[in-house]
Amino acid sequence: MTGGALARAWSWSGPAAAALIALGACGGDQGPPPPAPPAVTISLVAPPAGPDDVVVARVAGRPVWGSCVAAQAAGRHVDVRTALADCVDLELAAQEAARRGLDRDPEVLERAQQALVARLIDRDYRARYQQPTDLPAAFSQPILERNKWRQHHDEYRSSYYARIEAPDKTVPRGSPADVAAEQAARAAYATLAGRKDLFPPDVLGALRAAAGPTMKVIGDPFKGTTGDNVQPYYRDALFGLTSVGEVSAPVRGPYGWDLVLWTDVLPAMTTTPEAVAAEMFKPMRQRYFLDWAAEAGRGHRVELVADRATTERLLGGPATPASGGPRPPPGPGPGGPPPPRTP
Repeated sequence: MTGGALARAWSWSGPAAAALIALGACGGDQGPPPPAPPAVTISLVAPPAGPDDVVVARVAGRPVWGSCVAAQAAGRHVDVRTALADCVDLELAAQEAARRGLDRDPEVLERAQQALVARLIDRDYRARYQQPTDLPAAFSQPILERNKWRQHHDEYRSSYYARIEAPDKTVPRGSPADVAAEQAARAAYATLAGRKDLFPPDVLGALRAAAGPTMKVIGDPFKGTTGDNVQPYYRDALFGLTSVGEVSAPVRGPYGWDLVLWTDVLPAMTTTPEAVAAEMFKPMRQRYFLDWAAEAGRGHRVELVADRATTERLLGGPATPASGGPRPPPGPGPGGPPPPRTP
């Protein structure tokens, strides 16, 4: 099967199709067109299921195999005589289809290609890569190394803060504006204290209602901190809470008065490298598939003969150059620690 047939059989688009189209490719719209390929047919002679398969009947000289009878009997829950009759009927139908030229029908050939590709993937990819250690170490180890943080991490807490902003970042504590903001924050907290079912709109709404129109109130989520990348006032407020859905008493930071809501948690965890590899195996195997497909097509000559305009029209966008040039560098592997950010 050529690289072009492989791409059509997979019916892919995007990076997968681009990888297959570019494999060992040469040519373009230069030079005379290649000679027309010979007519293609598929063999409708049933092969044996294995070296121990036996011929139980013949139809016009073609074999009917015992494996067919056994499969029909098990699949349809019928006796052996009925199953044999089914297999004979199938062989008769196949021979009649060939007599009518259906073994050269484009749709039949396309489906045969699709079945070939599906069988190739099942036999040489799914069956081969069943666990993390089956993947090439040169591919998997850099990804696992970047994700070593998953083996041990402290508790990560996500949060949301509703804030009455200080009108001036240098406003002194105890000034009239600061006192008014604190009183509004405490009034809002009084309506929320003791609850463990709060959501961001509850906290922001309560603070806005208490602050009135003259004070600027904002709200923003803050995800994934262990407390080491936030300011102490915020860390103490967040990690002093005992339940997701609970909000802190008002705290004064450099930007104003905050109510801190605990919204989500990633519990602290210690696990083994093997457990992390097992957790990440499926996304790694999905990603490695493109490398495997490129290797499977290496050495096959692919020649694009359609002009650029036709190719772009068929692909629905600019054509991927068919060249042996370097592939773009891979993106980051699946997973990664949450990026630090300071509220």
